Amino acid sequence: MSIIGIAASSFLLGLSGAIMPGPLLTLTIQKSATAGLRGGFFATFGHAMVEMVAVIAFVLGLASLASSPGVMAAVATGGGAILLYMGWGMIAQALKSPSLSGLQNPGEVPGTVYPWWKVSLSGALVSVANPYWLLWWATVGTTYLFAWGGGRPLPVAAFYLGHIWADFAWFMTVSAAVTFGRKIIPDRLYSGLLIVLGGALMLLALYFVYSGLMFARG
Repeated sequence: MSIIGIAASSFLLGLSGAIMPGPLLTLTIQKSATAGLRGGFFATFGHAMVEMVAVIAFVLGLASLASSPGVMAAVATGGGAILLYMGWGMIAQALKSPSLSGLQNPGEVPGTVYPWWKVSLSGALVSVANPYWLLWWATVGTTYLFAWGGGRPLPVAAFYLGHIWADFAWFMTVSAAVTFGRKIIPDRLYSGLLIVLGGALMLLALYFVYSGLMFARG
């Protein structure tokens, strides 16, 4: 397959995964509600950096280690704890400041210094905290990496870029919808949305912890 074909195929494959609801979608909505398009961009950027590391690691032969029951159990349990903390933080923040303006943190208000690295770190953390993201890359992702290019540098780069373009296309679309929609939707509705999303994140976290226990049992 040509380099363009690999990138295009990877884009479609990545888009099919990106549109599925998950922790990164929740984080993107939250950061876009409080910080606009920059929130969505930097959350996705953090995710992209983690995926770059994953691609390099799996090309070097670490896929079998990443998909082992012990590693999956540790990732699922630890990731569940991280997501549980983040979900509760979203709910607590929304309850403390019921208006959208009150939800904005120092540095997230337009015109001030923006802590982009904090949002990028959050994007990276919610990605790593998802054991099924790791499992996807260790199985499906690695299979396509080698099937389409044999692990050679140029095809791998095309695969990665196509995949990341899909993530940015979807999550920035969501970010734009939230950013411009917040101008016409009441503040309290946004805070209610964050409470719902925080609750969903906590439920997902509990499911990950349960999955970790199942992985540990084999």
